[in-house]
Amino acid sequence: NMDLSIWQGDAQTFIIKLETEDGTPISLFGATSQAVIRQSYTAPTSYAFTCTVQNGNEVKVYMSSAVSTTIPAGSYVWNFQVTGGNGDVRTYLAGDVTVYAEVD
Repeated sequence: NMDLSIWQGDAQTFIIKLETEDGTPISLFGATSQAVIRQSYTAPTSYAFTCTVQNGNEVKVYMSSAVSTTIPAGSYVWNFQVTGGNGDVRTYLAGDVTVYAEVD
């Protein structure tokens, strides 16, 4: 439900703000989050974003240039998941990823 386009060697940063349908903030107190890119949903190799909860209901999602440089150009998939304090996992975002080759 959210596709990404990235370029090798470029840092990626975006903010995910979690709210209910009526705009009520979803509390992330005690929760952890993760976001990864893979060639397929079952591929063993993954490229991880660093996820940091901020402002109670936001997650800063960041991939360093050092990580994006290691992703070969091509088509991938990604997802963003939150694990609540009780251990329940919920996938909030997923989609296709296009990685473009770095121009030297």
